Amino acid sequence: MELAEEYLTKFQKIGGIYVLQVNDDVTLQQRHQLIEEWHDIYDEELVIIPQDFKIHYSNRYSFYIAMILVKMGYKITRQKWVKNEKTRKEITYIKMVNGMIQVSQDGEMRPYVIVDDDMEAEDYTIIV
Repeated sequence: MELAEEYLTKFQKIGGIYVLQVNDDVTLQQRHQLIEEWHDIYDEELVIIPQDFKIHYSNRYSFYIAMILVKMGYKITRQKWVKNEKTRKEITYIKMVNGMIQVSQDGEMRPYVIVDDDMEAEDYTIIV
């Protein structure tokens, strides 16, 4: 409980997602405990990331955070993909389907194949 009291007041709300940065000495079991206590108190989801991880934009995420959000059930797109809206095509996005990460391109779902450009990108955003 002492750990929870120390950390549960240090969260950030970034683009509608509650994010908590913790030190490396916080074990996976302790992180799980923090998430459970957060959920019990606030009935909201919480993403825990390492303290050294830099968040550059308040509404744009790195690949690392994007994959966490996809696993939590969010639809994620990239700023680069949203530009397709001008061509009247459906916006490309990724989401979890039956335990697999899939990409929707032109209205068709297919397995998402990660490329270097996606892994290095920091322009991911949530589709509401």
